Amino acid sequence: MTETPNWATLGFLDGLEGSARAERAELLDHLHASGFSRAEIERGHADGLLAFLPAERVVMDGAPTLTHREIAERAGVDLALLEDVRRAQGLRVPDPDALEFAESEVGGARVPALLGGLGLTAAQMIAVSRVLGRGLDQAAQVMRATVLELALEPGLSERDLAERYEATVAVMMPHVGPMLDTMVRMHLRNMVRSEAVDATARTAGRLPGSRDVAVAFADLVGFTRLGEEVPAEEVGRVAERLAVLASDVAEGPVRMVKTIGDAAMLVSDETGPLVHA
Repeated sequence: MTETPNWATLGFLDGLEGSARAERAELLDHLHASGFSRAEIERGHADGLLAFLPAERVVMDGAPTLTHREIAERAGVDLALLEDVRRAQGLRVPDPDALEFAESEVGGARVPALLGGLGLTAAQMIAVSRVLGRGLDQAAQVMRATVLELALEPGLSERDLAERYEATVAVMMPHVGPMLDTMVRMHLRNMVRSEAVDATARTAGRLPGSRDVAVAFADLVGFTRLGEEVPAEEVGRVAERLAVLASDVAEGPVRMVKTIGDAAMLVSDETGPLVHA
Protein backbone atom coordinates (compact mmCIF):
# COMPACT_ATOMS: atom_id res chain seq x y z
CA MET A 1 0.00 0.00 0.00
CA THR A 2 1.29 3.46 -0.86
CA GLU A 3 1.83 6.07 1.81
CA THR A 4 -1.32 7.92 2.85
CA PRO A 5 -1.37 11.33 1.12
CA ASN A 6 -1.48 14.60 3.03
CA TRP A 7 -5.09 15.47 2.28
CA ALA A 8 -4.82 19.01 3.64
CA THR A 9 -1.87 19.84 1.40
CA LEU A 10 -3.73 18.45 -1.60
CA GLY A 11 -6.75 20.67 -0.89
CA PHE A 12 -9.21 17.91 -0.02
CA LEU A 13 -9.97 19.48 3.38
CA ASP A 14 -10.38 23.08 2.20
CA GLY A 15 -13.31 24.89 3.79
CA LEU A 16 -13.80 22.29 6.53
CA GLU A 17 -13.28 22.87 10.24
CA GLY A 18 -13.53 20.88 13.46
CA SER A 19 -15.44 17.59 13.37
CA ALA A 20 -16.35 18.00 9.69
CA ARG A 21 -12.65 18.23 8.81
CA ALA A 22 -11.80 15.19 10.95
CA GLU A 23 -14.66 13.16 9.40
CA ARG A 24 -13.54 13.99 5.87
CA ALA A 25 -9.95 13.01 6.65
CA GLU A 26 -11.16 9.72 8.14
CA LEU A 27 -13.22 9.01 5.01
CA LEU A 28 -10.31 9.84 2.72
CA ASP A 29 -8.01 7.55 4.72
CA HIS A 30 -10.62 4.78 4.43
CA LEU A 31 -10.91 5.19 0.66
CA HIS A 32 -7.15 5.18 0.24
CA ALA A 33 -6.81 2.04 2.40
CA SER A 34 -9.60 0.40 0.36
CA GLY A 35 -7.56 0.75 -2.82
CA PHE A 36 -9.19 3.75 -4.48
CA SER A 37 -6.80 5.55 -6.81
CA ARG A 38 -5.88 9.21 -6.54
CA ALA A 39 -7.84 9.87 -9.75
CA GLU A 40 -10.98 8.21 -8.35
CA ILE A 41 -10.75 10.18 -5.11
CA GLU A 42 -10.19 13.42 -7.02
CA ARG A 43 -13.27 12.71 -9.15
CA GLY A 44 -15.37 11.88 -6.09
CA HIS A 45 -14.16 15.04 -4.36
CA ALA A 46 -14.94 17.22 -7.40
CA ASP A 47 -18.43 15.72 -7.69
CA GLY A 48 -19.10 15.89 -3.94
CA LEU A 49 -19.69 12.13 -3.89
CA LEU A 50 -16.75 10.75 -1.90
CA ALA A 51 -18.97 8.76 0.47
CA PHE A 52 -20.58 6.94 -2.46
CA LEU A 53 -17.41 5.73 -4.22
CA PRO A 54 -17.43 2.32 -2.46
CA ALA A 55 -21.06 1.72 -3.50
CA GLU A 56 -20.23 2.74 -7.07
CA ARG A 57 -17.56 0.05 -7.17
CA VAL A 58 -20.12 -2.51 -5.99
CA VAL A 59 -22.48 -1.48 -8.80
CA MET A 60 -19.63 -1.68 -11.32
CA ASP A 61 -18.59 -5.06 -9.87
CA GLY A 62 -14.97 -3.99 -9.79
CA ALA A 63 -12.53 -1.14 -10.07
CA PRO A 64 -12.26 0.90 -13.30
CA THR A 65 -9.41 -0.65 -15.29
CA LEU A 66 -10.57 -0.15 -18.91
CA THR A 67 -11.22 2.80 -21.19
CA HIS A 68 -14.27 3.13 -23.42
CA ARG A 69 -12.03 2.50 -26.42
CA GLU A 70 -10.73 -0.73 -24.85
CA ILE A 71 -14.29 -1.79 -23.98
CA ALA A 72 -15.28 -1.36 -27.63
CA GLU A 73 -12.25 -3.32 -28.85
CA ARG A 74 -12.81 -6.16 -26.37
CA ALA A 75 -16.51 -6.33 -27.23
CA GLY A 76 -15.94 -6.15 -30.99
CA VAL A 77 -18.19 -3.11 -31.34
CA ASP A 78 -17.59 0.18 -33.13
CA LEU A 79 -16.74 2.85 -30.54
CA ALA A 80 -18.97 5.41 -32.26
CA LEU A 81 -21.96 3.06 -31.96
CA LEU A 82 -21.28 2.50 -28.26
CA GLU A 83 -21.11 6.25 -27.74
CA ASP A 84 -24.38 6.76 -29.63
CA VAL A 85 -26.08 4.09 -27.52
CA ARG A 86 -24.87 5.68 -24.27
CA ARG A 87 -26.03 9.09 -25.49
CA ALA A 88 -29.45 7.66 -26.34
CA GLN A 89 -29.68 6.13 -22.86
CA GLY A 90 -29.12 9.56 -21.34
CA LEU A 91 -25.67 8.61 -20.02
CA ARG A 92 -22.57 10.77 -20.13
CA VAL A 93 -20.17 9.83 -22.92
CA PRO A 94 -16.69 9.66 -21.33
CA ASP A 95 -13.35 10.50 -22.84
CA PRO A 96 -12.58 7.36 -24.90
CA ASP A 97 -9.17 6.99 -23.23
CA ALA A 98 -10.19 7.63 -19.60
CA LEU A 99 -10.16 4.69 -17.16
CA GLU A 100 -13.85 4.57 -16.24
CA PHE A 101 -15.03 1.00 -16.90
CA ALA A 102 -14.72 -2.30 -15.06
CA GLU A 103 -14.01 -5.69 -16.60
CA SER A 104 -17.61 -6.72 -15.89
CA GLU A 105 -18.91 -4.09 -18.35
CA VAL A 106 -17.42 -5.76 -21.42
CA GLY A 107 -20.35 -8.21 -21.60
CA GLY A 108 -22.94 -5.43 -21.78
CA ALA A 109 -20.96 -3.71 -24.52
CA ARG A 110 -21.24 -6.86 -26.67
CA VAL A 111 -25.04 -6.52 -26.86
CA PRO A 112 -25.04 -4.11 -29.87
CA ALA A 113 -22.92 -6.60 -31.83
CA LEU A 114 -25.25 -9.46 -30.92
CA LEU A 115 -28.33 -7.42 -31.87
CA GLY A 116 -26.69 -6.36 -35.10
CA GLY A 117 -26.13 -10.02 -35.90
CA LEU A 118 -29.87 -10.57 -35.49
CA GLY A 119 -30.58 -7.92 -38.11
CA LEU A 120 -31.23 -4.83 -35.96
CA THR A 121 -29.96 -1.60 -37.48
CA ALA A 122 -28.04 1.00 -35.49
CA ALA A 123 -31.10 3.28 -35.64
CA GLN A 124 -33.32 0.56 -34.15
CA MET A 125 -30.83 -0.14 -31.36
CA ILE A 126 -30.59 3.55 -30.54
CA ALA A 127 -34.40 3.90 -30.52
CA VAL A 128 -34.76 1.01 -28.07
CA SER A 129 -31.90 2.34 -25.95
CA ARG A 130 -33.50 5.78 -25.77
CA VAL A 131 -36.80 4.43 -24.42
CA LEU A 132 -35.14 1.99 -22.01
CA GLY A 133 -32.83 4.73 -20.80
CA ARG A 134 -35.73 6.99 -19.82
CA GLY A 135 -37.46 4.29 -17.82
CA LEU A 136 -34.31 2.93 -16.20
CA ASP A 137 -33.16 6.42 -15.23
CA GLN A 138 -36.38 6.86 -13.24
CA ALA A 139 -36.05 3.39 -11.74
CA ALA A 140 -32.44 4.07 -10.73
CA GLN A 141 -33.45 7.33 -9.03
CA VAL A 142 -36.15 5.58 -7.00
CA MET A 143 -33.79 2.74 -6.03
CA ARG A 144 -31.09 5.24 -5.05
CA ALA A 145 -33.50 7.08 -2.75
CA THR A 146 -34.73 3.81 -1.26
CA VAL A 147 -31.21 2.57 -0.51
CA LEU A 148 -30.33 5.91 1.07
CA GLU A 149 -33.38 5.69 3.32
CA LEU A 150 -32.25 2.24 4.44
CA ALA A 151 -28.66 3.35 5.03
CA LEU A 152 -29.21 6.69 6.77
CA GLU A 153 -29.28 6.92 10.54
CA PRO A 154 -28.99 9.94 12.83
CA GLY A 155 -25.42 10.88 13.71
CA LEU A 156 -23.61 8.91 11.02
CA SER A 157 -20.11 10.06 10.16
CA GLU A 158 -19.08 10.29 6.51
CA ARG A 159 -17.16 7.01 6.78
CA ASP A 160 -20.11 5.34 8.53
CA LEU A 161 -22.42 6.47 5.71
CA ALA A 162 -19.99 5.21 3.08
CA GLU A 163 -19.78 1.77 4.72
CA ARG A 164 -23.52 1.45 5.38
CA TYR A 165 -24.45 2.59 1.86
CA GLU A 166 -21.93 0.21 0.32
CA ALA A 167 -23.23 -2.69 2.41
CA THR A 168 -26.87 -1.96 1.53
CA VAL A 169 -26.09 -1.71 -2.18
CA ALA A 170 -24.15 -4.98 -1.99
CA VAL A 171 -27.19 -6.74 -0.53
CA MET A 172 -29.60 -5.32 -3.11
CA MET A 173 -27.55 -5.57 -6.32
CA PRO A 174 -27.91 -9.36 -6.83
CA HIS A 175 -31.69 -8.92 -6.94
CA VAL A 176 -31.81 -6.01 -9.41
CA GLY A 177 -31.02 -8.04 -12.53
CA PRO A 178 -33.63 -10.79 -11.92
CA MET A 179 -36.24 -8.17 -10.94
CA LEU A 180 -35.74 -6.14 -14.14
CA ASP A 181 -35.62 -9.30 -16.28
CA THR A 182 -38.94 -10.49 -14.86
CA MET A 183 -40.62 -7.12 -15.30
CA VAL A 184 -39.47 -6.74 -18.93
CA ARG A 185 -40.65 -10.25 -19.75
CA MET A 186 -44.08 -9.55 -18.21
CA HIS A 187 -44.46 -6.30 -20.15
CA LEU A 188 -43.36 -8.00 -23.39
CA ARG A 189 -45.88 -10.75 -22.72
CA ASN A 190 -48.64 -8.15 -22.45
CA MET A 191 -47.45 -6.52 -25.67
CA VAL A 192 -47.46 -9.86 -27.52
CA ARG A 193 -50.96 -10.60 -26.29
CA SER A 194 -52.29 -7.26 -27.52
CA GLU A 195 -50.28 -6.98 -30.76
CA ALA A 196 -52.05 -7.11 -34.10
CA VAL A 197 -50.55 -7.16 -37.60
CA ASP A 198 -53.04 -6.44 -40.37
CA ALA A 199 -53.03 -7.79 -43.92
CA THR A 200 -51.31 -4.69 -45.31
CA ALA A 201 -48.37 -5.07 -42.93
CA ARG A 202 -48.07 -8.78 -43.72
CA THR A 203 -48.03 -8.09 -47.45
CA ALA A 204 -45.50 -5.27 -47.19
CA GLY A 205 -43.33 -7.15 -44.70
CA ARG A 206 -42.98 -4.11 -42.45
CA LEU A 207 -44.97 -2.11 -39.95
CA PRO A 208 -46.63 1.13 -41.04
CA GLY A 209 -44.98 4.37 -40.03
CA SER A 210 -47.97 5.26 -37.85
CA ARG A 211 -51.28 3.94 -36.58
CA ASP A 212 -54.37 5.42 -35.01
CA VAL A 213 -54.56 5.44 -31.21
CA ALA A 214 -56.78 7.14 -28.67
CA VAL A 215 -55.03 9.27 -26.05
CA ALA A 216 -56.30 10.46 -22.66
CA PHE A 217 -54.76 12.87 -20.18
CA ALA A 218 -55.83 12.89 -16.52
CA ASP A 219 -54.85 16.11 -14.75
CA LEU A 220 -55.04 16.96 -11.05
CA VAL A 221 -57.03 20.13 -10.41
CA GLY A 222 -55.35 22.60 -8.05
CA PHE A 223 -52.00 20.81 -7.99
CA THR A 224 -49.98 24.03 -8.40
CA ARG A 225 -51.86 25.72 -5.57
CA LEU A 226 -51.40 22.63 -3.41
CA GLY A 227 -47.64 22.85 -3.97
CA GLU A 228 -47.66 26.33 -2.44
CA GLU A 229 -49.53 25.21 0.67
CA VAL A 230 -48.05 21.87 1.78
CA PRO A 231 -44.51 20.43 2.11
CA ALA A 232 -42.87 19.08 -1.04
CA GLU A 233 -42.90 15.48 0.19
CA GLU A 234 -46.70 15.61 0.60
CA VAL A 235 -47.08 16.94 -2.94
CA GLY A 236 -44.87 14.10 -4.09
CA ARG A 237 -47.11 11.55 -2.38
CA VAL A 238 -50.13 13.00 -4.19
CA ALA A 239 -48.34 12.64 -7.54
CA GLU A 240 -47.37 9.06 -6.64
CA ARG A 241 -51.00 8.32 -5.78
CA LEU A 242 -52.05 9.58 -9.22
CA ALA A 243 -49.50 7.23 -10.83
CA VAL A 244 -50.89 4.30 -8.81
CA LEU A 245 -54.48 5.11 -9.80
CA ALA A 246 -53.52 5.47 -13.46
CA SER A 247 -51.70 2.12 -13.38
CA ASP A 248 -54.68 0.44 -11.73
CA VAL A 249 -57.11 1.45 -14.49
CA ALA A 250 -54.66 0.75 -17.33
CA GLU A 251 -55.80 -2.74 -18.24
CA GLY A 252 -55.41 -4.12 -21.77
CA PRO A 253 -55.77 -2.69 -24.33
CA VAL A 254 -55.21 0.51 -22.29
CA ARG A 255 -51.61 1.38 -21.45
CA MET A 256 -50.20 4.07 -19.16
CA VAL A 257 -47.46 5.81 -21.10
CA LYS A 258 -46.13 8.14 -18.41
CA THR A 259 -46.90 10.59 -15.65
CA ILE A 260 -45.58 14.14 -15.59
CA GLY A 261 -46.09 15.87 -12.26
CA ASP A 262 -49.85 16.25 -11.94
CA ALA A 263 -50.83 14.50 -15.19
CA ALA A 264 -51.05 10.92 -16.43
CA MET A 265 -51.12 9.88 -20.09
CA LEU A 266 -53.02 6.77 -21.20
CA VAL A 267 -53.29 5.34 -24.72
CA SER A 268 -55.29 2.58 -26.37
CA ASP A 269 -55.97 1.18 -29.84
CA GLU A 270 -59.63 1.03 -28.81
CA THR A 271 -61.52 4.15 -27.72
CA GLY A 272 -64.18 2.45 -25.58
CA PRO A 273 -61.88 0.87 -22.99
CA LEU A 274 -59.89 4.09 -22.75
CA VAL A 275 -63.00 6.17 -22.02
CA HIS A 276 -64.02 3.59 -19.41
CA ALA A 277 -60.57 3.77 -17.79
